[in-house]
Amino acid sequence: MKEAVTIQPDGRNLLEILTGQFYELPSFCAGRGTCKKCKVRIKEEGKEEEVVLACQYIPLRTCQVEFLQQEGEFWIETDIQKEENKKEKEFIKKDQEETEESKNFQIAVDIGTTTLALLLFNRQGKVLSSWTKLNPQRRYGADVISRIEKANNGQREELTDCIREEIFVGLKSLCSKEERKVFRVVIAGNTTMQHLFAGYSVEGLGEYPFTVVRKDLVKGKLKEFYPILPKELFSAEYVFMPCISAFVGGDIMAGMLEAERQQEKRRKKNLPESWLMLDIGTNGEMVLYHGGIYYTASAAAGPVFEGGNISCGIGSVTGAIDHIWEENGELIYSTIGGQIPVGICGTGLIESMAVLRKTGILERDGLLKGYEKSGYLLARGADGDEIRITQEDIRQFQLAKAAIRSGIEILCKAADITVQKLDQVYLAGGFGTKLDIKKSCEVGLLPWIPKSRYCVLGNTSLSGCCRYGTEEDAEEILKRMQRSSREITLALEGEFQKQYLEYMYF
Repeated sequence: MKEAVTIQPDGRNLLEILTGQFYELPSFCAGRGTCKKCKVRIKEEGKEEEVVLACQYIPLRTCQVEFLQQEGEFWIETDIQKEENKKEKEFIKKDQEETEESKNFQIAVDIGTTTLALLLFNRQGKVLSSWTKLNPQRRYGADVISRIEKANNGQREELTDCIREEIFVGLKSLCSKEERKVFRVVIAGNTTMQHLFAGYSVEGLGEYPFTVVRKDLVKGKLKEFYPILPKELFSAEYVFMPCISAFVGGDIMAGMLEAERQQEKRRKKNLPESWLMLDIGTNGEMVLYHGGIYYTASAAAGPVFEGGNISCGIGSVTGAIDHIWEENGELIYSTIGGQIPVGICGTGLIESMAVLRKTGILERDGLLKGYEKSGYLLARGADGDEIRITQEDIRQFQLAKAAIRSGIEILCKAADITVQKLDQVYLAGGFGTKLDIKKSCEVGLLPWIPKSRYCVLGNTSLSGCCRYGTEEDAEEILKRMQRSSREITLALEGEFQKQYLEYMYF
């Protein structure tokens, strides 16, 4: 065996033991044994070496555990759409600008389901440094439903402690780099992430009618969460972005704030203002603005676009296949960092579907013609491991893209507008920055409208936090958007099932 860790039995399964010792294993199914991502090689005393699912194996004796899947460095989006800020011209003298900055220093925090991203910025909105990390709550499950279940079954304190501790590392790191005092930390995440960080109960988020503890913008002193703070953070306040519902949280409100700022340019030109914002991830959150109302919804896409439920799926790590195209009848791919392939990430999955469809291997109903049993071989890894697209992978992709695409149609129906009439479609989040729009339209994930109407905004959770920290009217805009929002529960819409089945097809 390669270098392994020694585990003592305590009645729990291996995944729970390893999680308790701060070893991270992929667990997209929250320990149900269905995703098969937590495979490890073990050698238990008195038994032969074997490969098992950590979540399903309860050791009875001391054993050595070798991790089979090593995650590379994750790509985490921190870029925000930049524009010239006239406030930067207010200060003529450099020393005067430095003095003002030292008194007006802030940090934006994006608590993603998978990743964490922090930005240090000054009062003009200029980003000075960033910090990123994987969300340590991943070891409790890949999606919010899994974490809600864990929290409601006695592990809420663990989930709260681990996220606070990791973010504290980021806060201290940014402060130590700049050695400047921070007076405000602006935090955005989906409703579950914000609730868990704050220590709120998430019982209402797990079952109908899905009640939220706090929806409005919340302010307080950072020392409420961290009794011992470095001097740079000692007087800092925190701000939680407001939420709309259990499934449309502060990160989407931050994104709406950014979209509104983009729309200001159109207002000045008296251009129409019907727009859609999509943030595709574990959940496909969407907002459609039309006629003064913000129609919001969340489509349960599952962890497919982050590698979950896909046989060779993996997150956006070094070596993940991220782009695929066809040359002279052959499928060509690229990987993140140009490294030997280790799996396929969400963008690579979408593009593989588009190319297989174009070459005729993938039929309209999702049948992988000629490869139903073996799957289609995309690449081989360093040890000869085969990276394949299987028939089940295609089915999982169909379910995810149908949920998102039908959600878009239901929002349009609620707003009494067609997709073709939308003036802008904003793509938010890290996943949106890497999407091939044409191929995403070809597989039915995105609607067919002129490419010029698509606009990539980057990490709008972070940029919205920065907007809040630098623009005086941001809080009033947030309150107005919250008052003018109408949540659409997709599952309760009569047309949803029909649309869902329709968009299963390619």
